[in-house]
Amino acid sequence: MIRLPPLPSHVYLLFFIALALVASGGIGGWMLERMGEVKRVATESNREAAAQEVKRAAAVTLNALERQLTNLTRWDETRQQLADPTYYGYWRENRALKVERLAPFVLDLELYDVDGEALEAHPARMPEQLPAGQLLLRRETEGPALYLFAPVRLDDGRVIGHAGLKAGLSAALPALNRFRHADVGRLTLIDPEGRPASDGWWSLDGADELARWIVVRPQPLPETVALERVMRETVGQLVVAALLLGSLYYLLVVRLLQRPLSLLANHIDTLRRGRGASPLPAPPDWSLRLSELEAVRRSLNDYQEELDAAQVSIRQKNRELWELSHRDPLTGLRNRTAYNEEWKSLLALVRGRPVGVGVILVDGDHFRAINDSYGHAVGDEVIRIAARCLAKKLGDEDRLYRLGGDEFAIRLVGVTAEEAEERARTCQVLVGEYDFKEALGIKEPVRFSAGLAHAEGSRPEELVLLHKRADIAMYQAKRPGGAKIVRYTPELGEGAEATVSSRYVHAVYRAIERGEGFQLHYQSVVALGEGEGYHEVLARLRDDDGLISPAHIFPVVVAEGLETEFDLAVLGELIGLLGRGAVPAGAGLSVNLDGTSLTEPRIHERLLGLEPFLADRKLVLEVTETALIADLKEASKILQGLRERGFTIALDDFGSGYSSLRYLSTMPVDVVKFDIAMVRDLERDDGQGRITETVARMILEAGYQLVAEGVETEALMTRVRATGFTHAQGYLLGRPSPTLLLK
Repeated sequence: MIRLPPLPSHVYLLFFIALALVASGGIGGWMLERMGEVKRVATESNREAAAQEVKRAAAVTLNALERQLTNLTRWDETRQQLADPTYYGYWRENRALKVERLAPFVLDLELYDVDGEALEAHPARMPEQLPAGQLLLRRETEGPALYLFAPVRLDDGRVIGHAGLKAGLSAALPALNRFRHADVGRLTLIDPEGRPASDGWWSLDGADELARWIVVRPQPLPETVALERVMRETVGQLVVAALLLGSLYYLLVVRLLQRPLSLLANHIDTLRRGRGASPLPAPPDWSLRLSELEAVRRSLNDYQEELDAAQVSIRQKNRELWELSHRDPLTGLRNRTAYNEEWKSLLALVRGRPVGVGVILVDGDHFRAINDSYGHAVGDEVIRIAARCLAKKLGDEDRLYRLGGDEFAIRLVGVTAEEAEERARTCQVLVGEYDFKEALGIKEPVRFSAGLAHAEGSRPEELVLLHKRADIAMYQAKRPGGAKIVRYTPELGEGAEATVSSRYVHAVYRAIERGEGFQLHYQSVVALGEGEGYHEVLARLRDDDGLISPAHIFPVVVAEGLETEFDLAVLGELIGLLGRGAVPAGAGLSVNLDGTSLTEPRIHERLLGLEPFLADRKLVLEVTETALIADLKEASKILQGLRERGFTIALDDFGSGYSSLRYLSTMPVDVVKFDIAMVRDLERDDGQGRITETVARMILEAGYQLVAEGVETEALMTRVRATGFTHAQGYLLGRPSPTLLLK
């Protein structure tokens, strides 16, 4: 038995494809050549013959109509009607149009007197006035019509009137002629010269012009039928040839590729399912074999043992990789990747169901200060302890994640909004009760802020916004003087709209990039003793819709990361006002700076632009205590340099963050501004109120000026004076105003 050597698959494929292409190309070329030649000759011949037929038919039809008209003019009854038209209407309808003297395709007639007036006007059928031309053409609803006119003469040649006939062209042509080439069943007219009609009438010169008006449509000829027959035969032969070649090709492909590939596919599928599989056997000696398939078969058999051994190792590596990508190495909690994936799965699971879902975001307060003061090793241990505390009171369905840094997320399922809030309070208490001083030597309190949001699965439009809403609530919780646990409400959402409102975003960028829209307001800081008062400069923006409040400005600034750029713009606006003399000499001004801007060289350069005005004005730079604590050493160095140049430094919002008297002693500040919450504690008669009074007196004794913010009532003003504050600020003493009022 002859055994063919294995050949590459492309050799077989190229051979049979080339054979099929040669055969199909030869048949197709022969078919196209015959079809094109026959069709061209038949079409041209048929078109010319049809045109000649129409031309002859026009002449024959016009001659026949002229004979009809001549017979009518020579008829004695016609002459009698012109002599005495008393019974013309009866004669016309019952004699002239019904006798066999006129052909069936004559549709109407009319007699005219010697002046060209119709004996009985029928404007819808024949002209009322004898037209100038002897042959007229008109398009009508029932089809094109020919109108012929001739004089009626007596035997002596005198003209006594005129006669006109109307004939349907669509009926006259086939009635008077036989057409073999032209199709006049759907008669269409077209003016070959594009002449305008006179009231819808066209005047023709004769049969040749009439023929040019008729659109020639050739009829199918026997040659066309023969062409179609040849085409069918040729296509049939091509189909038969393609079927034969395709069948042969199919059989060869089945023998060469399908069966071996099926064996390979089944074997690979078995391996994919993880089941044991015996080595692939060699094909029978009598079959055609491909070298590539033989190589694949041998390779599969060679690697099968290695794959079986590697599967166990791969599964183990996959488990380790999942843990690495979904677990936080510091705390062992699930990380942000796991949070995002599991959150999507949870949304799909509870969507449309009456299941309560809550998200709590927990973030450390001033955690960077702990890292800077005690080292990152202590900071990492704080994170681990916080994770353990947060996990203590979580239910079986709750899930705790570390999203990064000191930020955690808690996902709650099957809880009410009140239960979610209680869970957040419990977690905060557990962290707050832990003795970090005993465990790690941290002297300052370790606090975490929490924002939570709740929604029902039956309200999918709110469910997808849970994380964003919890983030808004946490942002509110971390604000100075705010509650450390904040639950999202629609009012918070309205305040957060500033970060997405195109109006507010456009206004902020316009102010920063072009310096447009700024309107600085001033609020008095009143001296309560012998010191000097001054005015705090408050940034406002104005657009075409009116004044924009700070509640809409600063969320955009923070969200877009524009703190430094906004401070630069405010300082530039203030320098411009001072340069124009808008602020009189002797007036004191204070301006707020974001702590993150202090180390920016552009801010330092812009502040130096205020230096020329220090000679006759008091200029105060207010920085929040939270900004100072974030980078105390660098901030202190920069502020000390500004003090030496003549600026007064104020520590703003004291008591709202992480400050202590020990930190205050190292800060290069001249003025301390108590936060509103601490000032209002003065109205309390409990220990908190006494502690606030004591802290205030200690700061005063240390030589600082002390400002009370948020003074709105006479009772609170009395307590402020009694405590010894040097300055006070609030609505009781003056609201922010675009006009600088000097007292």
